[in-house]
Amino acid sequence: MTTKVAIHRLATGVPGLDEVLGGGLPEFSFNLIAGQPGCGKTTLAHQIMFTQASAERPALYFTVLGEPPLKMLRYQQQFDFFDSQALNHRVRFVNLSEEAMAGDLDRVLRRIVEEAATHRRWSSSTRSAR
Repeated sequence: MTTKVAIHRLATGVPGLDEVLGGGLPEFSFNLIAGQPGCGKTTLAHQIMFTQASAERPALYFTVLGEPPLKMLRYQQQFDFFDSQALNHRVRFVNLSEEAMAGDLDRVLRRIVEEAATHRRWSSSTRSAR
């Protein structure tokens, strides 16, 4: 007899999308958002990120060669899902353009690992301080 593993689904915060996805994004899955420039990829990713980010499970958004984070944030502030109180707490934006432009992919990966480790330690200490 085979027992099926239950897959927890994460809400996207996008009306109707969770229905289409069968309840949301599968937890621990890798999801690629692709499309033409200006079709809403960044906005979709940000909406999902702001919906899912919490003190217990903070979100990191890495950007490379696209719009600078400041420009993205100014635009995203127009949407209801945007929460300025979450910035640098539950949600953190990291610009990897400098590392990517140097052409050193090992450096890009090192920075991602460093940021994830730093953010994990920071979010853990913030939780325990409460």
